[in-house]
Amino acid sequence: MTPKICETCRYWSERVAFCEGGGPLNALCLSRSSPQNSRYTTGGYTCDAWAKNTCGAVDDPSFEGTDPYEGGLTL
Repeated sequence: MTPKICETCRYWSERVAFCEGGGPLNALCLSRSSPQNSRYTTGGYTCDAWAKNTCGAVDDPSFEGTDPYEGGLTL
């Protein structure tokens, strides 16, 4: 079973991320329904907006046929 943490969520953007002092990775949450929307979270954080990362992250251009802004930030 996949743990329902940010690291495995399709709305956790590793493309917009940073590490301070060697870790942990803090990545931007792109889910409109998450309380962490537009905030940086660590991979171990969890919330009710979690969505399985089967098709990759919402900002991953390598998955054709997926909406890159589904539930994400309005740019």
